[in-house]
Amino acid sequence: MRRGRSSRRRLRKPRHHWKAAVGASFLALTACDGAVARVPPIGADLPQKVDQAQPAFDQRVKQRFPAGSEAAAMVSVLKQQGFEGPENWEPDFEQPSFEEHIRSMDFRSGSMFSTLWSVRWREKGGKITEIWGVYGIIAP
Repeated sequence: MRRGRSSRRRLRKPRHHWKAAVGASFLALTACDGAVARVPPIGADLPQKVDQAQPAFDQRVKQRFPAGSEAAAMVSVLKQQGFEGPENWEPDFEQPSFEEHIRSMDFRSGSMFSTLWSVRWREKGGKITEIWGVYGIIAP
């Protein structure tokens, strides 16, 4: 049995359609990701470009929680805004070694490409001695 040209054309499998499907899925996930993105109040209305948003966020953190502020009060405010420390982390401000390490609380939004807002600080005697904000995009 001999097949004609039309038979051969129908039996050929598409070679590159999977690339279009993967691209469309990626775009759909990215669009959905942005649609439900959450932003902490301290991170709202930052510039669109990361290289401009990073120093703006750092400045905002330093203004809101200046050196000398109570660390416990800052932690409370950040928790209310949705920031989290390490799992089940409760600061022990009385522990001497607590003052020697950098502490941080993070807020992440998104699934595929995650936006990170992080507040990091050092303290002594329950008071912030040094503080800075970190903002960026985390990709898989």
